[in-house]
Amino acid sequence: MRQLLKIVTLLNIKIRIQGIALNSSMDSRIKSISFFLLVSLLLASCKTVSSEKSSVKSDLTNAKPCWFETPSDENRTGIIGAANGIFDGIKKPYIKSRKNAYLAFSNYLNINPDNESEISENTTSIALGNHTIYFLDEYYKDSVVYSYAQLDNATFDKKLCKTSSCIIAKCSPTWLCELNNTPKVNVLGVSYLTYLPSKQQNVAIRNALVTAKYLYGVDVDAAISFYTAKSNNQQINILKEKSAINASADKEIPAYLVTNQCSSEGVLFARVRFNIDNSVSQKFNDSSPQWITNPKYNGIDGAVGNTDRRVVSGLFSGQIKLAIKRAIVQLALEQESNIKEEFLTIEYESGGSLIIRSIDESVQINLKVKVIGLHVTADEENELKVFAWVSKV
Repeated sequence: MRQLLKIVTLLNIKIRIQGIALNSSMDSRIKSISFFLLVSLLLASCKTVSSEKSSVKSDLTNAKPCWFETPSDENRTGIIGAANGIFDGIKKPYIKSRKNAYLAFSNYLNINPDNESEISENTTSIALGNHTIYFLDEYYKDSVVYSYAQLDNATFDKKLCKTSSCIIAKCSPTWLCELNNTPKVNVLGVSYLTYLPSKQQNVAIRNALVTAKYLYGVDVDAAISFYTAKSNNQQINILKEKSAINASADKEIPAYLVTNQCSSEGVLFARVRFNIDNSVSQKFNDSSPQWITNPKYNGIDGAVGNTDRRVVSGLFSGQIKLAIKRAIVQLALEQESNIKEEFLTIEYESGGSLIIRSIDESVQINLKVKVIGLHVTADEENELKVFAWVSKV
């Protein structure tokens, strides 16, 4: 700023010396020119400073609080609460997001929330039974405010982490494919964009809960029919499949936490950990999993289902559900099935014959299963193929 004033001052002095005797009209013009130069230089300076700030901001665009992608781990128990970031004139958005985190902890701990406990603008901690919930500063993204809360731990890691790549076809991050390398059962929840962005995580968790219910029993009713008609050098094959799976018991799901999450092209992936002991806690080769071609890999009584095209809804979560369903049906058929085979041969007087063959396989059984592996590949047209590996509990 001082240098700018010096430049303008020198310009004024130079003009006065060269002009010697200037009338009032000329003097007014000189003042206008000086003022114009000063404003122009100031604007140029401000523009430079502004661009420097924006460049710093752009460097942080891909950074976010580390807790956003890893809410919980072995050292801390944390939950993210989300709310619409638009102020409705009644309660500030972050009060709602903190309330949602508080209610999620109430569900996790199975403790009824205290109706008298109110969360205000100055609330940094709140009691819940014999526990204390601590809140960290909020994170705003895409018109959504996220509040992070920790259980019985007032010490927060406020570091920023670079946004990790989220490519399930490359198992990046690795937890997208490694569901069973921990002592507790993990389920992958997936959700596409919701009508309210603040509800997307809830939908992902809800989808994970549906899969988790299979741990307590699933009724499988499936039938497969294969027909073959052969005449001379021509043959026609028809495969008909019909199946239905439903959770057989509406049991209460144990406590759960989102340990990891990431998003890609509007799809949110959430790794949900349940308080259920994991009988299969091994790390498999996810870059080229052997269980795809060998469902009994490592002595596990498992089955694999896959889908290589989009489902009617167009949702990737639906594609995963279909692969899981097919794996469960396959496992059920291996456990217990009824097989019926029929032949019909027709011989023509003119010579030749028509052979018709049908094989019917059906099953009605109740199984307790869990998803122990998930693998996704992409073809040249970027179409995803999903493989799901399930085993009996």
